[in-house]
Amino acid sequence: MTWILLFTQANNYAVSLIYNPQVTDNYTLTLNAGKTLTVSDIGGYFNNNSIGSGAGFGTYTYNINGTLDLTASTQTTNQLTAFSPTGGTVNLNLNGPLKTGLAFNSSPVAPGVSNLVVANGVTLDATLATVMNFNGNAFTMAGGTAAIKRTIPNDGTKIKFPVGTASGSITPVSLSNATGAADVVSVSLKNTFTNPAPANTLPREWNIVETTGGGNSDTLRFEWTTAEEAGGFTGASPVFIGRWNGSAWDYTPASVSGTGSAADPYTAKGSAAFSQLGLFILSNTGTTPVSFINVKAYQKSNGIQVEFGNATETDILNYVIERSADGRSFNTAGTLSPKTNNGGLNSYTYFDGTVNSGNNFYRIKVTERNGSVKYSDILNVRLSGNSGVTVYPNPVKGHTVNVQLENLDKAIYVVTIFNEVGQTIYTKQLNHDGRTASFTVELPSTLRRGIYSLQVSNNSFRAIKNVVVE
Repeated sequence: MTWILLFTQANNYAVSLIYNPQVTDNYTLTLNAGKTLTVSDIGGYFNNNSIGSGAGFGTYTYNINGTLDLTASTQTTNQLTAFSPTGGTVNLNLNGPLKTGLAFNSSPVAPGVSNLVVANGVTLDATLATVMNFNGNAFTMAGGTAAIKRTIPNDGTKIKFPVGTASGSITPVSLSNATGAADVVSVSLKNTFTNPAPANTLPREWNIVETTGGGNSDTLRFEWTTAEEAGGFTGASPVFIGRWNGSAWDYTPASVSGTGSAADPYTAKGSAAFSQLGLFILSNTGTTPVSFINVKAYQKSNGIQVEFGNATETDILNYVIERSADGRSFNTAGTLSPKTNNGGLNSYTYFDGTVNSGNNFYRIKVTERNGSVKYSDILNVRLSGNSGVTVYPNPVKGHTVNVQLENLDKAIYVVTIFNEVGQTIYTKQLNHDGRTASFTVELPSTLRRGIYSLQVSNNSFRAIKNVVVE
């Protein structure tokens, strides 16, 4: 015997467990594997909730093991889905594909009551969706190959992929593109790395795949909260977006906004658009191996002089001197052309006459002819008399180095030393009385030869120096 189940539509309810809700409701709808359920009416809803709000809702669970096809729906203003009834819970378990119409929403606003889990290997196809809002909550992407697919237009519209690795986890990514053609992009997410990453990296890896490779310049924005931070990563330090180029991570500096709370997450926006997508991470380590030598910045006349050298200059397109007032968001101060590209040593100077009172952070961005981008360490010049940090002797012979603080505010400063992969290997507090003073720092006796970063910082000041240990 063959059974045919016919759903009929009433008041835009096409497929919904919520009709006359009661607080005692506990309903489950399961679409079996290999079966397809299609909403064919343009006004039809999935999980409709015409009541909108109140406390009389129970629990409503949808197990989509087959295919749920909502592509016929053109609802946007009234919203196709109404997941989040206040005082109730809606569970949507996608163990098979779901295809949305023009909207796919959680409404009314009641964070924390919609649980949307996309199983490993399953794709939520939202290529038709022009509206996708989920009250700050993210989809739980299971196993690393669960994916959301959306269309990125070429008009600069920001398209958000609300992905997370657990219920309530906020780690979405948004893409916008103002050049090239519109494209369809899928995003997956996991909390492990396919390839080795620096120690101070957010434990998330986004896999962003476009249908048509290249041709576009996509601006990326990644979100997270302090609850997601681990492994030494923090949004309070400079953040770099890393893209795997097939053999290593290429880093692009990001400007960071937000406070890191659930209501106001951190958002890292790339300082440059990406013409190639793929695997992405967020890290506080953004410098890649490059033969910078004698990189320094200091006050000169009414400005700041930046000096640096490249010991192995080959195939360099240009050097960009970038400036920041906070050490996080950098802008171009000037550009220098390479001198010879002959593989030898070349030195450069740049005078910046547009400076800030207080902190002035600098770094050197090197663009190679193959498109690879590399960065120097970050330097800081504080314009308040001759305020600053001096480290001597440098290079260090033995395991003792002196840190001199000159005309800095009276405060407690923290000296932190990082190795080449960003791991903290030493930390010490300095109680500075505001006068010129030197402090002795005893380096670990096990420290090997190499180049280390020494940072002096507190809540309002930060300076970073390279220290060579011989």
